Amino acid sequence: EKYGIPSGRLQTWVDSYHGLKSKAGDLTVANCASCHGAHRILPHTDKTSSIYADNLQETCGHCHPGISVTMAQTPIHGTPGITQTPVANIIRNIYIIAIVIIIGLMALHLLIDLRKQIKNIFNNKLIRRMTLNEVWQHVFLMTTFISLVITGFALRYSDSWWANFIFGHEGAFSLRGVIHRVSAVLFILTVIWHVIYLTRIRGRQFIKDMMPAGKDFGDFLQMNCYNLGLNKEHPRFGRFSYVEKAEYWALVWGSAVMIFSGFFLWFDNFAVQWFPKGFLDVMLVIHYYEAWLATLAILIWHMYSTIFSPKVYPMNPAWINGKMPVKMYEEEHPDDPIFKEKEDTGKPEIKDKQKGA
Repeated sequence: EKYGIPSGRLQTWVDSYHGLKSKAGDLTVANCASCHGAHRILPHTDKTSSIYADNLQETCGHCHPGISVTMAQTPIHGTPGITQTPVANIIRNIYIIAIVIIIGLMALHLLIDLRKQIKNIFNNKLIRRMTLNEVWQHVFLMTTFISLVITGFALRYSDSWWANFIFGHEGAFSLRGVIHRVSAVLFILTVIWHVIYLTRIRGRQFIKDMMPAGKDFGDFLQMNCYNLGLNKEHPRFGRFSYVEKAEYWALVWGSAVMIFSGFFLWFDNFAVQWFPKGFLDVMLVIHYYEAWLATLAILIWHMYSTIFSPKVYPMNPAWINGKMPVKMYEEEHPDDPIFKEKEDTGKPEIKDKQKGA
């Protein structure tokens, strides 16, 4: 509190009926000056003040002719539990309890259902899609990426409610920087891990299968025609579809850009010794918008293909144990050589399973 004025007075007005009307663009609704005046602002204890109890009917009457004394003396700054109308406060508490109970039970019901759906997936006949090496690479990539996104955007949007919720308490914002840098180092180590993996037998086959080919463009066109009802035949994908290839090479590009720009932003004193200030401005813009591009690509492109697509919902379980249902695999990748091996041996297994791990 300052000058004897309770804190949060503006916010309590913003949350009131008048404040909400003002936010909606109403230019005639009462604002601060309407009640308190513009030049002669006096405390509510002053008998000549426009907000003195005996003067409120006249003050409010400028906008609400014929308003009663009781209505005029109803608090405008509705601080819950303090100055808000008692009945409104009671109803507010009832709603909060109802929301917690009802939504809580809904969430519990959905979690139980989701658990059952996921359990059903693992009860199906499974085929190995990823080795444990690849699973752990994905785990480290996923966790470091999420950490970098949260801690990075928390700096740019430090005034947002979610940033304050996570890093708003004392000392937490400096911790944000530490977490961001540690996550960056772990992300770089994961990239190095992947590069080493690519030198192994399975890694070399991985990069070979992941290389874009002319068929991918044809599959892209055919898939869109199929989805639009212009073609009755679904494209047949091999080990990796054009969707997965696009994701992978976008990841390669994004990782390189973020590591490069992030290095100069981290070691800014080094950068200013060798480059003009405009260079850091460019790095900041690149780092920020590449982060948005990567985040939105994951949320829209990757999450749909691995979770929200009706063909795989509630998820493709390969990210957990490296395996996925055989039926799902056959539908997504019918031309994967692994099924040719199945025809020959009757046992679909990943080649070089031990060597590639």
